Amino acid sequence: MYRNILLIVGLLMVLLNLSCEWQSTLDAGDNPPPGPQALKVPEAYKTIQLAINAAEDGDEIVVASGTYTDAGNRDLRFGGKVITLRSAGGPDSTTIDCKGSTSKPHRAFIFMSEDSNTVIEGFTIIKGFASEADAQLKGWGGAVYCETSSPKFINCVFFRNDADFGGAVACRTASPIFENCEFNSNDATKDGGAVTAEGGARPIFRSCTFIDNEALQRGGAFNCSSASPNISDSRFESNMAAGFGGVAFCNSSSPSFTNCVAFKNTAQEGGAIYATSESNPHLVNCSLVQNTGRSGGGGLSCATNSKATLQECIIAFSTIGEAINILDVNSTPNVRCTDLYNNAGGDWVGDSLSVKAGIDGNFSADPNFCEVVLGDLQLRADSPCLENNNGCSKQIGALVGICTE
Repeated sequence: MYRNILLIVGLLMVLLNLSCEWQSTLDAGDNPPPGPQALKVPEAYKTIQLAINAAEDGDEIVVASGTYTDAGNRDLRFGGKVITLRSAGGPDSTTIDCKGSTSKPHRAFIFMSEDSNTVIEGFTIIKGFASEADAQLKGWGGAVYCETSSPKFINCVFFRNDADFGGAVACRTASPIFENCEFNSNDATKDGGAVTAEGGARPIFRSCTFIDNEALQRGGAFNCSSASPNISDSRFESNMAAGFGGVAFCNSSSPSFTNCVAFKNTAQEGGAIYATSESNPHLVNCSLVQNTGRSGGGGLSCATNSKATLQECIIAFSTIGEAINILDVNSTPNVRCTDLYNNAGGDWVGDSLSVKAGIDGNFSADPNFCEVVLGDLQLRADSPCLENNNGCSKQIGALVGICTE
């Protein structure tokens, strides 16, 4: 009997141990390792860089409203981490002040390996400065430098940044994404008042505005060299290049502009866009209005075997220069369903361009903007550029809506 009791007790102990192990397994499943964390600046981390250093892939860094400057809040590097850096209050209340200068160049961000899952959202970035004094990166990208990387910027403002190339942003073999961003009053001592892209770069800009940016040589807003930026639903206003391309200078490049407005931009040649060296800019549903090319091409200038394409576009009211200046016969653009109207130097000017007037849906007629002097480029209900009022049955020009009378 005693032996049976011991056997029963032994079996009960084994069952108890198995039960505990089973329960431990359940408990471990019910309490998985911690997931993505929210790291707060300056509440938990004094500077943005300290928070980046502590973050792991998937984490989010939330920055309180205020102005962030000096070491730890500029020249920020992510080290390839897949994280989101966002402000709590948006760009109106959260500023990264780089305090850069000729002798002490500083940027906001330097990216070398990140992809589009690395996100920066809701900051105003000011006073970035890139110069030759920066031994590594030289004068590229006043606020942001991207090389072999593709970070995403959302709802950011770039204001009064300076560089030799790319007053605000430089993309070198890189494809960053910018959504709902503003580039205002950035300057380049050479090329690309707001942005420079080179070496196969393919940056993307969606719903952005470029205002009062300036380049002392080429590309008031954009400088493209062997690059293919994609720009859509964006507005370029009052940008200036002392040389070529008030909006964009294209050298061996194929930028794409879709549903964009270029208004009151200025350059010596190519008030909006200058294309050279076998460049192929592609414009669809764009409105180029009241731009100035002091030597020619109020809207567009094409040279050296460059083949621009204009599809459902408007070039109108250039204050100086013809609508399109063709600098060699091999640079005649492909033009379809496009309205060239009342440009100071003429509309369908030159033998190779004049033959395109009246065919393929091309014409010259007042677009009937709501208020062109004020830059309101919505169309009146009787505009020939509305799809029901032209032979192409297409919306011509930027899709900015119909004004109310």
